[in-house]
Amino acid sequence: MVEVAQRGMLQVFLMALLEAWGCRTVWCVVLNGLVWCGGILVQARLARQSMGRELAWELLSSLAFSLGCGYVFYRSGRLLFSAAAHAAERFLVTKLDR
Repeated sequence: MVEVAQRGMLQVFLMALLEAWGCRTVWCVVLNGLVWCGGILVQARLARQSMGRELAWELLSSLAFSLGCGYVFYRSGRLLFSAAAHAAERFLVTKLDR
């Protein structure tokens, strides 16, 4: 369900904001990814997680995934594609983590 809020609300809001400011709306994809990574950093700080290699990989993979899903949503306007990709990613990570 995180994709609904991330794409359907935040990314659409950023796109509208950029359009109102006269900027290229495709930047909403990058901004959305950065907001997502910022949330991961805040969560890590609150949990007193060390800022090491593991967190760096998590940030990099989250940014790459967010940029990919964000661009697909930007081009298609279909939230279902992003939600399906996120569900598939969670499924794979859970299976590979065992």
